[in-house]
Amino acid sequence: MGSTRAYYGIHAENWDVLRRVYYADQVTDAILARAKPGKLLDVGCGPGFLLTKALADARFTKVTGADFSDSMLRLLRARHENGHKLDLRLADAQKLPFREPSFDTVASDMVLHHLAEPWNGLAEMARVTAPGGRVVLSDLRPHTHAFFKEELADAWLGFEEQELRRWFAEAGLSDVRVEDVCTLQATVVNGKVRTVDVRVFVASGEKA
Repeated sequence: MGSTRAYYGIHAENWDVLRRVYYADQVTDAILARAKPGKLLDVGCGPGFLLTKALADARFTKVTGADFSDSMLRLLRARHENGHKLDLRLADAQKLPFREPSFDTVASDMVLHHLAEPWNGLAEMARVTAPGGRVVLSDLRPHTHAFFKEELADAWLGFEEQELRRWFAEAGLSDVRVEDVCTLQATVVNGKVRTVDVRVFVASGEKA
């Protein structure tokens, strides 16, 4: 987790450019299309690609962003100084600072593969989801690009759908849907674009 925090701290200022190389808006759009109205929590919000769209969406009455990078949160505070429905928290995705299950949607965009124990991160997301709420996340299908771990601070080279469905079930989530939304075709390493071919999925589950 330390290497991940260091990576995002170093790249916070130019993450907008890096992220646009990765994939278009269909990932965040697909996440929000599955979100339930009301209070939304964006876990690992980073520079706010998902969070910014949620703030502009009238369906969400309050948008909370949680991230473990001070640099990322500073960027968000500067960009949304007058965000009346925005709350930002410095937090570990595997130990969220919320006691009550109060969010109608808990979302994360490309976060699980950075966690040492992604099943615990998913369990935390489910814990803070209100009854009747939904967990929605995006991540990568299994791939063989080992440099993702060395250069991009990834802890996992994607996820098998079977293990993902098991983690959802163990977290108390049902009606699980997993669908591919696009293909990651490039990434940036040391300032250079590298061609890749990795499918990106969006998964969701309901909390009873």
